Amino acid sequence: MRGAWVGAALVVMLGGLTVHRLGSALPPTARDVTADALWAAMLFCLVSCVRPRAAVVHRALFTLLVCVVVETSQRVRTPWLVQLRATTLGHLVLGSDFDARDLLAYAGGVVVAAGAATAWERHRRA
Repeated sequence: MRGAWVGAALVVMLGGLTVHRLGSALPPTARDVTADALWAAMLFCLVSCVRPRAAVVHRALFTLLVCVVVETSQRVRTPWLVQLRATTLGHLVLGSDFDARDLLAYAGGVVVAAGAATAWERHRRA
């Protein structure tokens, strides 16, 4: 089961990186919102990999909490954190500037991922 979640996380990550790197055909706002939603969905998959037996709602709430913490941490401007965010990996994981709109995108990504997880887990039980 953990392997499936790792695979799902990799697929979603690839989708997010594709949108981030090659999404120039999208309007900037659509690209940003889509990438943020995929980031949150990937995080849900990783949380599910660590705690696959936890209730979907608990995994979703924890994922959303992490998303909120990461987004609000973008208001912190300590030198080492600014340097970390200046790297490609730091920017992809931690972002750079606080935007409340991102919180909505994260929520959307978590809801879609949790819905897919619920459907998948019901299918497996049947």
